[in-house]
Amino acid sequence: MSLSRTSNVLRTSMRPLAAHPMRSGATMLQTRTKIRGPDDLGGPGGQEPPPQKPAGRDETVKRNWPAMAGVALALLGLYAYTTSGSPKQDLERADQNAIRLKAQGEQNLNEARAKGEQKWEEMKRHGEKGWEDAKARADELRRQGERNWQDMKARGEKGWEEVKARAENDASKGLGEFSGRKGGMGGFRSD
Repeated sequence: MSLSRTSNVLRTSMRPLAAHPMRSGATMLQTRTKIRGPDDLGGPGGQEPPPQKPAGRDETVKRNWPAMAGVALALLGLYAYTTSGSPKQDLERADQNAIRLKAQGEQNLNEARAKGEQKWEEMKRHGEKGWEDAKARADELRRQGERNWQDMKARGEKGWEEVKARAENDASKGLGEFSGRKGGMGGFRSD
């Protein structure tokens, strides 16, 4: 069945060629001649000027950039392939880097810890000095307060003694006045 179908396809496709053997060969041998006049610009159909061949490096790059990019990419790949080491070397290099980075990190941590302890000691000294200064100031204020209290107490006692003496003096004067008057008790006249 498939053999008969194949022969049918070949027969039907060969018939147009066999029917016109001269026509297909004749078109190949024909040449076209163009008639050009003084107003003809030379383009297809006589209306456009013929395209100029690009000259210069810019035009060459514009036309051939895909090929140039492909060559550059191939060279880059070749360079990467030739300069890369074996996977075993890459693993060893990565292990060495990891060891180096770990040591560097531990060193940085130790330096930071030492700086932190130094700063702590410095702050502690400043704090202790500040505490001592505050304590000394508080003691000075307490002593000054006690002195002020003693001065105020002495002035108060002195003032009390003066008021008491004045009151006694006034009382003795007043009794003398009251006692020296004529009349009954108390010295007020009731005339």
